[in-house]
Amino acid sequence: MVFKAILRGFLRFFKILYIFILNKQSIKMDFNTENASSILINKIKQKPELNSVNDKFIQESLENYLKKRNLSLESLKNFREKEIKVIVKDIRAKLRLLTGQFS
Repeated sequence: MVFKAILRGFLRFFKILYIFILNKQSIKMDFNTENASSILINKIKQKPELNSVNDKFIQESLENYLKKRNLSLESLKNFREKEIKVIVKDIRAKLRLLTGQFS
């Protein structure tokens, strides 16, 4: 009985670790300066409520966000996944307010 509980715990741990490694690699492999903005726009538009927002509008919001924080698309390639997620989260929140949702 105890052995099964320990085994289940290990299996959950390795499953979470496997998912974490896959997610981290998928962002790092494709993220470079040529397609950084398109990757970020696609990540922002993954939410259903922001799916219909114009790409140019999202691009302007992204540029304003980066300019306000003295960042550039070139500097984003050195960021970790957590930092990129925070950027995407902040821009989504701003877009929700600008498009009239959750105000």
